[in-house]
Amino acid sequence: MSIRVRSHTCDCVPTSYELCEGAGLAFVRRTVRSATSTHVSESPWLQRAAAIKLWTALLEGWAR
Repeated sequence: MSIRVRSHTCDCVPTSYELCEGAGLAFVRRTVRSATSTHVSESPWLQRAAAIKLWTALLEGWAR
C-alpha cells in the first residue's frame, strides 16, 4: 500500500507532524527528534474526514 503525506508542519523544530493518507484512510504521524534519538508515533487509522478533524484540532491547539 502506498502512503502519501498530504500536509505537514515544519520539520525545523524538534516535534513535527504529518497528515498521511492511504487506501481511503488517513492518520497523523508525529516525529520527535532529540540529539540522541528519533521517536515516531502514529494516530489510529481513521476515515479521511475524521483524520482531517484531528489534524485541524492539532494545528489549532485543541488536540495533544
